[in-house]
Amino acid sequence: MGGASSLKSVLRVFVLILALTVIWLYLDFSSEDQLLLSDEGTEVAQDETIGNQQDEESMVAEMPEEGLLTLMGSKASDIKKEFGEPERIDPTLQGYEWWIYPNGNHEYIQVGIWEGKVISIYATGEEVDVTPFKIGQPSGEIYSSLYAETNIKIEFEGSVYRFELSEADMNMRPIIRIGDYYALLYLDKFTGTLSSVRFLNDESFVMLRPYELVYRGELFVVNDIAP
Repeated sequence: MGGASSLKSVLRVFVLILALTVIWLYLDFSSEDQLLLSDEGTEVAQDETIGNQQDEESMVAEMPEEGLLTLMGSKASDIKKEFGEPERIDPTLQGYEWWIYPNGNHEYIQVGIWEGKVISIYATGEEVDVTPFKIGQPSGEIYSSLYAETNIKIEFEGSVYRFELSEADMNMRPIIRIGDYYALLYLDKFTGTLSSVRFLNDESFVMLRPYELVYRGELFVVNDIAP
């Protein structure tokens, strides 16, 4: 009887020691895992922030060497040298003029002239040169090489404007930054291909207000007429 009782005591002590050892190991490894996850999470978050800032700069596509986009900022006289006299000139509520250059069904161009300079160009037709795009180009092909913005921030005449694109905007009227300008793409909802393009600078973008807008400062208005 005495031997059996002693054996049971030894077993209890052994089980207790084993249990304490397991608990200690569990707590030790759990604490280490939590610390590593915490450190890793903080570092990843910080890296992601820095990465996003770097990516934002690299997402601006380079200016092409040819095409209508290269005419942005040109003088009105240069447009006449390039295309001749416009077929007609249409005023806009925003205060600038549309110089209209139709050329059958294959090419149609509108040039926005403000204070003697080009601030916007709209183009459609199979033969127009809208490099780096092409009319009829599938949207998937465009997105594979260029980044469509989800929001645009513009500082203009002492005010800050932030344009937010909705899901519908992203699907039908995405915006792509190219150099100092913006390409507003009009996609055909049935074919998913590019039907027309409008190039804008900061000024015409603020005038047009193509997306939901939040601003700080004074809202830019031309001749007291809001676009």
